[in-house]
Amino acid sequence: MKLNIAKLPGDGIGPEVVEQAVKAVDAVCRRFGHEVNYTFAEVGACAIDKYGSAFPESTYKVCLESDAVLFGAVGDPRYDNDPTAKVRPEQGLLAMRKQLGLYANLRPVETFSSLVDKSPLKRELVDGAEFLCVRELTGRRAVWTEATLRLILTSTTVTRSSAYSSLHTVMRCAAAVILR
Repeated sequence: MKLNIAKLPGDGIGPEVVEQAVKAVDAVCRRFGHEVNYTFAEVGACAIDKYGSAFPESTYKVCLESDAVLFGAVGDPRYDNDPTAKVRPEQGLLAMRKQLGLYANLRPVETFSSLVDKSPLKRELVDGAEFLCVRELTGRRAVWTEATLRLILTSTTVTRSSAYSSLHTVMRCAAAVILR
């Protein structure tokens, strides 16, 4: 398999995190015979410095032409507590989410038997538990039907279809479904 990945390190700790993520992706590709091509693009404060935009059109094009986006972080102390800033690094992340149609983070959670006794919860509650947290990013009303949750949370039992109007309700719903 040949993969094209947009590499957007961004600001702060982002470049360091993305550097390590690239090493991990490269190791997986070597192990399984995949080929990966990275295309660098700027986002956040470094993009503001160079282009005057936190998510320039050139970065958007790189993302659209890629199979995946490897994103680091945005933010810069120069913009912290500056109410006069017309463009802020965080606007790059928001623009990327909107323009690429991204609406949720999927965060799988798995327990490790070697760490079960370190949990404040009872062993029988956490041993072997796996679930998926769905973090909704839109901040607006989201409709989660039984079918949608079944797609996101495989092997689940969801008993009703409802319209959820808050991130907390979606998180509780997703986190409450234990897969084992």
